[in-house]
Amino acid sequence: MQSPYHPQHIVHPLYLTMSARIRSTKQKNQDDAKKLHHGENSKVKKTSKPVKKSRCKCRWVLLFTISIILGIYSFGPLVLRYSHWMQKEMIYVNRLNIPFMANLSNPSEFGLPKVNCFYLHHTDGCRIGVWHILPQKYHKEVIPNDQYASLLSDELPIILYLHGNTGSRATYSRVGLYKYLSEEKQYHVITFDYKGFGDSDCYPSESGLMEDGLLVWQWIKQYASDRNIYIWGHSLGSGATTYLTANLTASGDSPTGILLDAPFTTIIEAAINHPFSLPYRLWPLRTLLKTYSLDYFHETHPSIDRLRYITCPILIMHGHLDVTIPFDLGHKMYETALSTRKPGSGDVHFIDCGDSSHKYNFRSEPLRQALDSFIN
Repeated sequence: MQSPYHPQHIVHPLYLTMSARIRSTKQKNQDDAKKLHHGENSKVKKTSKPVKKSRCKCRWVLLFTISIILGIYSFGPLVLRYSHWMQKEMIYVNRLNIPFMANLSNPSEFGLPKVNCFYLHHTDGCRIGVWHILPQKYHKEVIPNDQYASLLSDELPIILYLHGNTGSRATYSRVGLYKYLSEEKQYHVITFDYKGFGDSDCYPSESGLMEDGLLVWQWIKQYASDRNIYIWGHSLGSGATTYLTANLTASGDSPTGILLDAPFTTIIEAAINHPFSLPYRLWPLRTLLKTYSLDYFHETHPSIDRLRYITCPILIMHGHLDVTIPFDLGHKMYETALSTRKPGSGDVHFIDCGDSSHKYNFRSEPLRQALDSFIN
């Protein structure tokens, strides 16, 4: 019989030390796991708090943004119904003066080498900023600014350009059109900013746009009374063009022709079809918007109703990718012009500009071909 104190029953001290270390490590790991589970680890707390605060802030910003959008779309029609000032702000957007901080008195900053910048004044003192852009044939000549106007009596066609809302006469797309007309087509281009736009004084209005165009028209006629003068109106400017042309026709001073670039029928239909009005396009919201808000607009720019008073040739252009003013409105203007023409009036042409967007119909090949026959 072996003694209970036989060497094989004696545990080596090194084994005891290793066992104790293993038990200690296991216990520590279990304690750490419990702390992580119950959120007692100070390091975890320090890293989790900023994440929670950041998520909380994002939620509040999102909720605030959604509330603002819902508030605008909920109460916007009511405000538009009773606020004439807000109606005009929505139509003209003239306070968004693009390009920002532009020096309109120095057209060379925008890549226009031969331009005379000058100002015309209404009887009420309001100042209108105007550019006269010379055809490319004059680019190499040294011409004093006070002699630019005398060149309007040459044989080249003259384009009086009325731009749309937002920005000034120096926006990128408008400058691109000026270059095309003056350099490639060899036309004189006269463009200006309505009251309240660019460097022009006062504030715009429906009648004011027409009066601004009339002021510039009368200046042109001083130097080119017997020349071919065309009026080109884009977007909001198409409404001003029909208004101006109807008045000129009534006074026996009709232009040679007008070009309506991405035109609308009325400002009401343009507003309903604008991308910002998308939430209201479903019935009955569409009806409510028109009945309780848009029908109370003080300024409607009814271009479609003024076509019947215009007798000169008309060219209408529109692109299918125009999301600001839909293609259908431009074609509706064309159909109305055809059906309301008086005997002896000029022809009406419609140019399908294909995939052109709102501001770049002048780049379409069908339009460029049509200009050769329409403008002479």
